[in-house]
Amino acid sequence: MITATFTVQLPLFRQALSDTPNLVLTIDSGQFPFVGETDAKLLVWAAGDETDFEQFEADAKEDPTVAGLTLLTTQNSQRLYRVNFRQNELKELFSTLFYDHDTLLVRGTITQNGWEFKFRALDRSALSTIHDTLQEQNASFHIHTIRSNPKDQEQPFLGDLSEDQFQALKVAVERGYFEVPRKVTQAELADEFEISSQAFSERLRRAAGAVLADLFDDSPDHIEAEE
Repeated sequence: MITATFTVQLPLFRQALSDTPNLVLTIDSGQFPFVGETDAKLLVWAAGDETDFEQFEADAKEDPTVAGLTLLTTQNSQRLYRVNFRQNELKELFSTLFYDHDTLLVRGTITQNGWEFKFRALDRSALSTIHDTLQEQNASFHIHTIRSNPKDQEQPFLGDLSEDQFQALKVAVERGYFEVPRKVTQAELADEFEISSQAFSERLRRAAGAVLADLFDDSPDHIEAEE
């Protein structure tokens, strides 16, 4: 199995999110949005503040790709919406990603930056096929991370780490940065990577955050938003 994260640029929701850069929509898992329906329907959780919600709802009414937006429920600072889409791009996207391959959706988020997906597949060939198909559909497709999952053992929580983040976390653990008391300072580690202490601190925090996000990924109430 492999786990991959990637972003697809779509016209869907582009106008609806144009004035809310901090709003994050998370695709609710376990749904089959096109079964027996003439329109594409999708359930999404929105995370933001009251101003973001009001602006998003107003902009969605003017978005030519959105046929309807219905607020279903509110939980704490999150809102669950049902979205009806006028066009068939969403159906084509989901068919390409999930219906035509043995793939599983782990997480899907929608922001101004595009539709970001994390999914699991049997091997890299599925990802290559998806990449080629989306290119034929003139969709902008950018792969962020690909990692293989060890066979015959429980999957470790490695998160969506870049190579630099993985190395920073690995060296920090090996050198005793997380031990009490610490055996190495942040400045010493930064010197090894030939970067500033501030840059190393940010890299290490992002690495730790990715691992923790992966750890809690199965929580039904979890909505992830990148800084």
